[in-house]
Amino acid sequence: MAGGPRADPFSSGGIMTSSSFRAARRGSRRSAAARLLLAGLLAGTASAGLLAGSAGARAADASPVPLPVFARAAPGAGYGAGSPASFETDEYRRSWFLGKIGAAEAYAMGFTGRGITVAVIDTGLDTGHPEFAGRISPLLRSFDINEPPGFMSDLNQAGGIEGHGTHVAGIVGAARNGVGTQGVAYNATIIPLRAVEVADDGRNDPTVLALHYAAGTGAKVLNGSYGPNAVPPKYLDERDSSGRPLPNPRYVEMPTTLVRTQGLREEYEAVKAAAKADIVLVFSAGNDYFDQPLSAANPSGIGLFPFIRPGNHQSGAYRLVEAMGDPNDPATYVYADPNAPENAGLDFSDLQGSLIAVVATDRNNRIASYSNRCGVTFLWCLAAPGGDHVKPGEDANEVEILSTFPFSTYKTEVGTSMAAPVVAGGAAVLREAFPYMTARQIIEVILTTTDPIGPREIYGRGLFNLARAVRGPKEFGAEGFAPLFDVDTRGYDSAWSNDIVGTGGLVKRGAGNLVLSGANTYAGGTQVLGGVLTLAGSVASAVTVGNAGTLRGTGVVQAPLTVAGTLEPGMAAGGFGTLTVTGNATLLGSSTYRVDANAQGAHDRLAVGGTATLLGGTLDVVLADGLAPVGTPLEIVTAAGGAAGTFGTLRTNSVSAFLDPRLRYAGNAVTVSFERNAVPLSDAETSPDKKDVAAAIDALGAASPLDDALLRLDRASVDRALDLLSGEGHATAVTSAYGQGQLVQSSLLARLRQPLLGPALPRLAQGAGPGAGPGSFAAAYAADRPGAPVPPVAVAAAAPAAYALWGEGFGAWGRTRSDGNAASLATATGGFVLGADALLADGLRLGLAGGYASTAFDVDARLSSGSSEGVFGAVYGAGQWGALAVRLGGVATRHDFALTRSVSFPGFADALRASYGGTSLQGFGEVGYRLGLGALALEPFAGAALLRLDSDGFQERGGAAALVGFGRRFALGTTTLGVRAEARLGAELPVLVRGLLGWRHAYGDVAPEARLAFAGAGVPFTVAGAPVDRDALVAEAGLDWQAAAAVTLGVAYAGQIGTRAQEHALKGNLTWRF
Repeated sequence: MAGGPRADPFSSGGIMTSSSFRAARRGSRRSAAARLLLAGLLAGTASAGLLAGSAGARAADASPVPLPVFARAAPGAGYGAGSPASFETDEYRRSWFLGKIGAAEAYAMGFTGRGITVAVIDTGLDTGHPEFAGRISPLLRSFDINEPPGFMSDLNQAGGIEGHGTHVAGIVGAARNGVGTQGVAYNATIIPLRAVEVADDGRNDPTVLALHYAAGTGAKVLNGSYGPNAVPPKYLDERDSSGRPLPNPRYVEMPTTLVRTQGLREEYEAVKAAAKADIVLVFSAGNDYFDQPLSAANPSGIGLFPFIRPGNHQSGAYRLVEAMGDPNDPATYVYADPNAPENAGLDFSDLQGSLIAVVATDRNNRIASYSNRCGVTFLWCLAAPGGDHVKPGEDANEVEILSTFPFSTYKTEVGTSMAAPVVAGGAAVLREAFPYMTARQIIEVILTTTDPIGPREIYGRGLFNLARAVRGPKEFGAEGFAPLFDVDTRGYDSAWSNDIVGTGGLVKRGAGNLVLSGANTYAGGTQVLGGVLTLAGSVASAVTVGNAGTLRGTGVVQAPLTVAGTLEPGMAAGGFGTLTVTGNATLLGSSTYRVDANAQGAHDRLAVGGTATLLGGTLDVVLADGLAPVGTPLEIVTAAGGAAGTFGTLRTNSVSAFLDPRLRYAGNAVTVSFERNAVPLSDAETSPDKKDVAAAIDALGAASPLDDALLRLDRASVDRALDLLSGEGHATAVTSAYGQGQLVQSSLLARLRQPLLGPALPRLAQGAGPGAGPGSFAAAYAADRPGAPVPPVAVAAAAPAAYALWGEGFGAWGRTRSDGNAASLATATGGFVLGADALLADGLRLGLAGGYASTAFDVDARLSSGSSEGVFGAVYGAGQWGALAVRLGGVATRHDFALTRSVSFPGFADALRASYGGTSLQGFGEVGYRLGLGALALEPFAGAALLRLDSDGFQERGGAAALVGFGRRFALGTTTLGVRAEARLGAELPVLVRGLLGWRHAYGDVAPEARLAFAGAGVPFTVAGAPVDRDALVAEAGLDWQAAAAVTLGVAYAGQIGTRAQEHALKGNLTWRF
């Protein structure tokens, strides 16, 4: 039978119908009947909403319909903010029903229905409406037999606008986009199921098919704003000549609710299938009050189903109608025998708790003039804003419900059809907020968090309050519900902040953390059987923690506590707090009492007002980073009535090898402490040097914060800490001074190795040529016959310059790898030398020099860095007797050392600084013998040097790790064997190339040691720094350019490479002879 909107909307009635009758008479539950009556009586004073045009307009007529004009919010205005006020935009206020339910409170908590799918069984949906963009499920379906299943619209059979489904869907989930209106769950996804006012086959009710289909879609919420018409109607479909509806001459006010038996079981089974699919089912209660005020005392349609049971039928609370000849004439109704077997078995009571019936209220929270009442369904019925008919002088937008309408428009409507999606949208928000709750639990939360606004026979549980519901349950064991709220959090973390009341109790199962922060007075107790229950508020009844459960928190149990699982005071694992029990507390043998503590002595505590009974459970002391408080008793249990029994096992994650836990039971308290054992700190040290450091710290005793800090650590951490505490950088500073001295020595020797005279040709090249000797060169005349012997020609050498001024700048970079004891060292040195020398006699030169050098060094592994600055003076000289050359020098240096150290390990940190001085004396010498090989000259040489360094004493500035250093003397000797070469690049090019390759061996204090002690009464200890390689390759290469007769410029590279250390230097020099 083809169905469609009735021409006369006054036909809304109060009978539960089925099959073919339902297809013809099932009207959408907006209160159009009374509204049109008012329009007729008041001569059209009722507003038609924000749109011009008729609901009967065809699709072809839709385009000229004017769109309402809304001011769009400024980009970002009020969006994404975290306070309720930030969500109360103009769009929000136009949807005034949102404020009535406190939706902004839920939004501010981050819940908007995102990820939740809502099935809407209705007349269809305008899928092109921008309010639903991107949020329409591909599972949409039409149940009109004349349409493909994937087709969707919101037009009636004649092609005109129906619009009811679009309006309802907009209340559920219109977008929050600054335009038009906003739905309750504005981020939810809609599945439109077109099954109301559609063509059917006369056998299968489309809404029944839609319910079964919805059960398989994964929808979490279903809205059904449909139901039977009231019968008999007060007015007929016909109108008189003036257009007024004709009264029904057979109208009778029915004394009770009528329920049609045809198709009733099929509809029940469909509802049951949807409930079994864990869908929150929300149905409108009906708009029958105008036609049948007595039968409208209860909801009609599915909202009445849970009341259908044999006893209620036999008592006359409703009447079953088997047949109906003329719906307008009650004389044609055939009533069923309540005692007949087929009727006595009708029992739909198992649906109680699976669905919600919704009556409508106006803007003043009064029952709407058209709305059915909750009546006998008060246990599963509540009220929600559905608006009421506009009266003269009123603005429809302020009293009716504005929502979406086909062709991307908006319109106002009123009815329980508008009230139900307010609740359905709220249910979607709650399913996001509490994804672990079942549909029945969401329904229980909705029905027990309402605002009482009047008699329950009218308003049922009260007015829907989303702001309260989103904070979790408000009552356990409420009438109509099980005495225990048994919830499995399924791995989700959640928070309930309402003050929960009631005679019932709570059972918490499954993984996840549930936080109770209210002042809870429910009387049925709390059972924690799985996961974590965190008590941030209080509970007034007994708490039991099962073997798989954990009780955590800083709240108050105002009743006995029994723990078979885990007890963890504090709001989170690793946090500290006190859990208070005003009654007795019993920790069973299977229990674990976890106490979090840190090195400073902060810890968890169980404070019992009665008696604390310990029956051999486990005490698990969990230390932050495994670091124990040394010698500080932790009072972990206090009991005003006394503590009886003991723990059977003590566990701790203390990493210390030097502390042992001790439990003490003393009357009203239980304490645990970590006390020193006999293991010395030196047992943890792998380096022999650092064992002295460990012994020095041990000698400081328990009063030292250093001793306390180290005792908490594991062996590896103690080893690392002792490295940092050792002051190794002070010894390594001496190594850096060694390197600085060698650079100065290298610069002076480089000067002494220059040719003692400044001839036009290199001195090493004099005497070149067959038969030539010193002071002569092979020569020929141009007229000589080719191949004739050429006798040597004596050439007088140029007169040598008697004096020279010279300078050299250098920069060097070095790195010494660890030897397994001292850490790696990185150095960077810069400096200069200025000198003057004079030729005292042929082949004999003497000079003076001075300069400055600065070395920055880093010992990263010891968190140390420093500098060594030196100001020096030198005397040097060289003599040449034929091919034999002797070079000697001496250097005196004043050193300034500065070192910064950071000592940081778990439980301790200190920053330390020291500045001190020192002096060094260095002597060196070298003997070489020159060999002329044509254009190339070689000089094998041997050298030796001795450096003595005296460092001053010092005291570091800092905290407990500060050291005192004792003055020490260091001596380093070296010998060097090598060969030097030089050659001129060409006869006409005044550039000299020189190089050196040698082997250097070191003696004496190659691994300098510092003598240190901890400030105060510390025992002295010795620590070695980065060593100098005993054997190293030395190499030099350079170019000298005679820029003028008296000026020479040079650049050079010098380096030394050993097994662990290497240094590379670049130099530049200038010499002026006169």
